Formats: sequence, structure tokens, C-alpha cells
Amino acid sequence: MAQVLLLKPQSKHIVVPPLGLGYLASALKQQGFSSKIIHCSKERVSIPDVARLVVSEKINIVGVSCCSNDHQWVSALAEELASQHQVKLVVGGPHATGLRGRLLELIPRIDFIVYSEGEKSFPKLVGHLLGENLDHSALSEIPNLIWKNSKGDVVENAAELVPDLDALEFPDWDQMPPAAYAEFTPHGGFTKASPVGQLMTTRGCPYGCNYCAARLIHGRKIRCRSPESIVEEIEYLINVQRVREIHIEDDNFTENKDHVFDLCTKIRKRNIRMPFALPNGVRLDRLDDEILQELQATGFYMFFLGIESGSQATLKRMNKALDLGKVKETISRIRKYDFQIKGYFIIGYPGETKEDIRQTIDYARSLDLDRAYFTMFIPLPGSVIFNELEKAGKIDIHKFQWTNFYTKGKTTPPFIPEGMTSDELEAYSHLAYRSFYLRPHILLKMLKDQRITSFHHFLEVGWNLARLNLSYFL
Repeated sequence: MAQVLLLKPQSKHIVVPPLGLGYLASALKQQGFSSKIIHCSKERVSIPDVARLVVSEKINIVGVSCCSNDHQWVSALAEELASQHQVKLVVGGPHATGLRGRLLELIPRIDFIVYSEGEKSFPKLVGHLLGENLDHSALSEIPNLIWKNSKGDVVENAAELVPDLDALEFPDWDQMPPAAYAEFTPHGGFTKASPVGQLMTTRGCPYGCNYCAARLIHGRKIRCRSPESIVEEIEYLINVQRVREIHIEDDNFTENKDHVFDLCTKIRKRNIRMPFALPNGVRLDRLDDEILQELQATGFYMFFLGIESGSQATLKRMNKALDLGKVKETISRIRKYDFQIKGYFIIGYPGETKEDIRQTIDYARSLDLDRAYFTMFIPLPGSVIFNELEKAGKIDIHKFQWTNFYTKGKTTPPFIPEGMTSDELEAYSHLAYRSFYLRPHILLKMLKDQRITSFHHFLEVGWNLARLNLSYFL
């Protein structure tokens, strides 16, 4: 029986293996603790189901990875587990990292928060909990831990990042086999092959985009795994998990040029021939001809570009150092190497006008992109813009409907710029998708790129095309 239950909440997020929980499960196993991962969306597990499992398997520790749109789900889970006093509820992930101790105020039933990276911290906490060693001196020595002392005061221990990523075990792939996710569509409806294996080769982000909170999780410094470690995991995924395509989920895969070259060289030397993609977005200013040639020679076929806006004024507000005048030139260079190119855009950013949004829509249409993803602005906890809006009294964490923090498809935007209504912002979102996608050459590209991986996938694609739910294909 498992000693620790690790949960990925039931939410609207894309359904892919939860790498963070996979790393935690391996870190627990390394310290002699057993765990069980449940991806509630994939396995269609409800909160009452979780509560029954906790009782039947006598679980004492429940760990949850929480994004902001999972807040209500975690709150409901906390209420469900409130009567089971032996259960300790530990929450981590981006939402917990962004809100820190204030999450304990919003959901008092949470016992502990592990913020930032948890591979070292969480097993230490589990050891103390199972050994019932909860004195202040023991808890105060665990990095990245937020807890309450005997007076009820919230204590936030100092942060500590994993210095050597090679020291981490691979994620526990046996608990989240990629083949079990084949019926779902990672990052939209398009892949070249299935099943898909996700992995990370670096952590960290040196940039200061005001809308992003990624650096709170992994820090500003780029830390790289060795090419040997990465290729070993790729070969494991191919030979044991039978994956046929690899998606690298780094925030800044192309930031360290030597890292890219060393890894690509190692992949080719091992004679690994399969499709690779970069769906998490890369910076245009880190894509020169040398990197593009290296990626093409290694089997990379697709990446998303973080363009964000077609308004230079909005980019300045975002602190996004991007010259729109050079974007088309860069995309033309990328096209020479026959990559599929997707673009990320944000609409409804604070300070934006309707004209700014129209500029973004028109600019996206003017670019030689295969697909575009227009997301309504989300004030992510811990980001610079979140803190500014909160300080100005424009957002209130006690009144948020956190379920709106996922804006793929129809939803109520979590933030409305001044001079606009919710209906107007949603109308602009629909206009963006329709004006970009309802063009013959874009529709033909979508059909050409699409690979149906299962009968369920076929029905899903057909249903969304019939409804013109174009955001599904992103």
C-alpha cells in the first residue's frame, strides 16, 4: 500500500503526464517511501473517490499539485478530508508557489505548502510526518516549506533549488505511462506520432516578463541536465515506454546554445530518429541559423513562439523585449528549415485598448504561422503584474473565481481591462480565432498536419470542427 497519495486535480488543463508528480514519486522512492499517482482528469476520479481511497488504503499524506484554476478543486478536497484528522494535506505547484502563505489563509485545512522545487523538501517532510516528528526545530530545517507554528503563525522557510539536475531520478514513468495518455491530445490536436513522451532538459528563466511567474518555481539561472542523462531518459522512453515522439517542455530550451548543440549531437550519435517538438514556447531572439540547422538535423519539426502581442505599446507594458519589426524576418528564416510554427498571443492585458487587441489580431494574421493561440490575460499569482494589480486594488484574491484562470474555450475572463466589458473581451477572443483560422490555407494546413491517434480522437476532432471550437486545436 502506498504511504503517500499524489494528486493531479481534475481540471481543464491539457492532459499529459504530470512530470512534477513523477519527479516527486521518484524522489520518495529514492528515500524508501512508496507513493501512488492519480491524474484525476485522465482517470475520471472525483473528490469523493479520493476520500474513499484515502480511507480504504489508510493514506496519511496527500500531496496535490495545484495550478490557479485548480484552487476551488483543492478547497473542496480539503473540506472533504476535514473529518479525517489523521490525513496531512500538502499542496505544491505554481499556485502555491505564487501565493505562498496566503494560500493557508484561503484554504485553512491545508497543513503544509512546499513551494518552488520539492524533490528534496517533500521527502524530508514525509519522513517527519510518518515519524511523527513535527517539532519546530525539525520543520524549520526543511527548505521550501511553509507551515504553521504552535501559535498559529505562518512560517516560510528559505528556498533551495536543486543544484545538480542529474542527481534527480527520472520521473516515475511506470505510474504515468505515456501510452495511457494516447487518447488525449497534448498541446492540441496535432502530433506526428503517438504515444508522446514529455521531458525537461533545463530549469530556470533569466527573463523578467511581467505576466509570467515561472522564475518563482525554478529561479532565474538556467540549469541544464547533461546530454548523457537526457538521452538516457529518451532511450528509456523509446525502449520501455514505447513512445514515438518527444516533446521538450522547457521554459527556455534554446537559451543555452551549447546545451542545444551538445544534446542534438548526442541524439544523432545514438542514432535516435523520431519527431521532436518544443510546445512550451521559445524566444524568437534565440533562434539563429546555427540553432535552426541543428534542430532540423536532429528531427525537431515544431515549436511555439512567444510573441504575445502585436502592439509594441503592450509589449512594453509586459516588459517583453521583442521588436515586432524583426519578427517577420525571423519567421521567414525559420520557414527555410520547414518547421511548423505556432504563435502564442495574449489579449486583454492591463492597460490595453480595443485598438491594441485589434493590432494583435491583425498582426497574427499577417505572420506566416501555422496556428495561433490567443489566450485572455491571466493574472498569475506571484507575477509582477499580479502584484501591481493587487496593490492598486484591481484584484482581490478573496473574491476570485479561480476556475476562470483557464481561458481555453468559453469562460469568464479573470481580468477585464478598463474601458471593456467581459462580453467584449470574449467577443475579441472569438474574433481572433475565427479571423485567423477561417482562411482556406490555414484550414488546409490544419487538415494536413492532423494525425488521428484513436477513434476517441477522431470523434473529438470532428465534434470541435463542427462547433468551430478552434481553440481545441492548440
